[in-house]
Amino acid sequence: MMKSLAKTVTGAGLVVALFMVCGGKSVRDAFGYLRACTETTIGNVAESVPWPVLVKKLEAELAEFESKVVEQQVQLDLSSQQIERRRTDLGQLVSRAERVERLLVICHAVLDDAIHGQRATVSFSGSEMPLTEFQSAIDDLIAQRESSTSELTAIREELELLEKEHAQAKAAVAEAQRALRAAKSEARLLMSQHEHAEIEDSTVRVIMATSDNLKVPQESMSEGLGRMRDRVARLKARNRVLWATASGDMAGRKLLAGLSRIDALKEIHNAAPLEKSRPTQPAASQTRADHVNGVTDAATSRNDD
Repeated sequence: MMKSLAKTVTGAGLVVALFMVCGGKSVRDAFGYLRACTETTIGNVAESVPWPVLVKKLEAELAEFESKVVEQQVQLDLSSQQIERRRTDLGQLVSRAERVERLLVICHAVLDDAIHGQRATVSFSGSEMPLTEFQSAIDDLIAQRESSTSELTAIREELELLEKEHAQAKAAVAEAQRALRAAKSEARLLMSQHEHAEIEDSTVRVIMATSDNLKVPQESMSEGLGRMRDRVARLKARNRVLWATASGDMAGRKLLAGLSRIDALKEIHNAAPLEKSRPTQPAASQTRADHVNGVTDAATSRNDD
């Protein structure tokens, strides 16, 4: 699916690039735009791949890589068995070559003795044989020795090359196994971190949603408290004004009441018949009376205040 999508995106980018070339843009600019468009679009597509799809894809890749590693380990084990067999073959050839060497050493002594003794027969391994036959047997042993030497050289070279390749393959398999273990460990870590990040994301979203849900009622509550504060402040200010007005009215009423009382007393005093028939008081008595009335009026004013 990704390959077909990439082909589609590339084709669309190529069409855009061709339009740019036809529109007067340079080929270099057009293909630069094509490359940027393709990389950006494919990157966006890769970013939009769901997480479970990425996990399944990685698990499949890990399984395939592990299968390859196991296959290489099997091949490595087979190679070890082949190398061991070649070592066994080499050991057998070395043993045969050593026997041939010992026989040739013995044959050399017997042949030298027969030649110096000018004998036509030789005694070897408990049997008599003609000298010519003995010499032919020696030639066969020499040829066998030469063949064994060549074979030993070839096997040693082959075995050395196999051991070298086996060591390289063993190192490569060990590195692949380490890479597989590291990839599996990182995959587990990433899946755990992704799960943690999803939990954290949902938690943050819940917190944000809770904050948003509480924001409106909190603002409404604050507004209600503000309106209540304003109402209380207005009532207190109004009460202060009313108290000031009421205090002024009470003082005025007290003053008027005092004046009315004095007027009433004067009227009663003037209307009384005893006051009209009473002789006029001396000036001193009148002065004392005025003084008393003045003190009384002053005291009345202070009491009114």
